[in-house]
Amino acid sequence: MSSVYLAPHAPSLESHSMYSVYLAPHAPSLDSHSMYSVYLAPHAPSLDSHSMYSVYLAPHAPSLDSHSMYSVYLAPHAPSLDSHSMYSVYLAPHAPSLDSHSMSSVYLAPHAPSLDSHSMYSVYLAPHAPSLESHSMYSVYLAPHAPSLDSHSMSSVYLAPHAPSLDSHSTCSVYLAPVYCFTLLLMLHL
Repeated sequence: MSSVYLAPHAPSLESHSMYSVYLAPHAPSLDSHSMYSVYLAPHAPSLDSHSMYSVYLAPHAPSLDSHSMYSVYLAPHAPSLDSHSMYSVYLAPHAPSLDSHSMSSVYLAPHAPSLDSHSMYSVYLAPHAPSLESHSMYSVYLAPHAPSLDSHSMSSVYLAPHAPSLDSHSTCSVYLAPVYCFTLLLMLHL
């Protein structure tokens, strides 16, 4: 998994509630960090102060629901908040609280540039979202024009057949293939 950075030039949270997310080119390969569980780097400063989190895959995590902190869960019952479908992402019950970092619900904006043209999605922090300490969840939106997840090399996110449709894919539950998963649906066309 590549490191995920919030662009330092992004508009302020107060003004536009937006940050651009890029995959760092120097991130370690999927092979070296292995699959499934997602960690927030322990040294990551708060979003407000440095606008950055490093996201990487736990080297020892064999499955989403079994190992160490910051494992990501996708709620199959995720409702629609507006015209765009939603994923509810839960942190593992034993994960340390992220409340001190003031993180709110995170979702991909429907107007985000396509991965093919700009290799990024705009990420919004919902100001009204409950704290992670209280609800331990992020709401993640996938832009309706996003490229097909299974058409990219090294991408391996498969959506549940019963989930509502966005384009040719679905949006409520996901299954991670055994190899090469890009978590949180932040895909680069490689």
